[in-house]
Amino acid sequence: MLLLAPEGDTAAVALLAETLRAREVPVRTLTVADAGRWRQWRDARAALRETAARRIISFCESGHVLSALLGGADMRRIFLQVIPPQVAHTAAARLFWRLLPWLARRGTLAAPTRRLRETLAKRAGLPPGAVLHLPLPVALPDPLPSVGDLRAREPLVLFAGPLKRAHQPGLALKALRHLPQEVRLVLSGDGESARAVRHMVEKLGLAERVRPLAPGEDWRAWLDRARVACLPARFAPWAPEAVLALAHGLPLIGTDAPGLHELLADNPARGEMVDMTDEHALAAALARWLETPGDAAPRQALARRYAPEAVAERWREALRINP
Repeated sequence: MLLLAPEGDTAAVALLAETLRAREVPVRTLTVADAGRWRQWRDARAALRETAARRIISFCESGHVLSALLGGADMRRIFLQVIPPQVAHTAAARLFWRLLPWLARRGTLAAPTRRLRETLAKRAGLPPGAVLHLPLPVALPDPLPSVGDLRAREPLVLFAGPLKRAHQPGLALKALRHLPQEVRLVLSGDGESARAVRHMVEKLGLAERVRPLAPGEDWRAWLDRARVACLPARFAPWAPEAVLALAHGLPLIGTDAPGLHELLADNPARGEMVDMTDEHALAAALARWLETPGDAAPRQALARRYAPEAVAERWREALRINP
């Protein structure tokens, strides 16, 4: 079996492959470069033409699969883990949605969250059960840490994700202005918006209240010091950093983006969803959870579902592979 992964998801796909191998499932991975559409399609076409894999799982956009088909790949071997395009009104997005029903008739579709599964099924003209719900694994500490009383920690908010435009770190900075002076915010040093965020910190006069990590600095060291985690994303098809925050017992303040809805919709003890455009709503939610962070147990119970062993077992069952 071949797992075809884009560069941005290499770590998660490699973790899934490693765990499947431990269950004696023969798996190899291939990373498809993110540097340029032609190179993506060329790499995908070459990989799928040359592989003798009995099953091919693509975590890439539909363009990779289309190019592989043009190169002679057998669609019956394609299992497509689908994440829709972030920007809906582009030529690539229109092509994606136009191809989706065709792909669904010839291969197998899966999605990392229930919300995306429903969206894909509706757009492809399929019943919801025809699209599989298969998350990606998250590398969790084993055993999960003992959390204790979160109220004993300093009022520290941890931004649970890299500094991407889609994650809206600027909204978190604006919300911080409405919180008491003693509340501080810790930001990752990595991401496409890191420089713009540092500039915004200075512009808003928040330098004394924001702890921007250096590029490459491990933000996970702050998981056992923070009281609350937040990710006010407008686009998050899945949210591994948020899962890790829950694994450390932190309440999560998120939005209705699919990856966060998946984590927060079923149990109010895990955290809260707020309007992804409202800094005041975000500030109010942070204030509530900083004051009363609640019980870590339901958050850690959810995080365990994303442990590599649990996720790999779901994939193995879905693919009907017997070790």
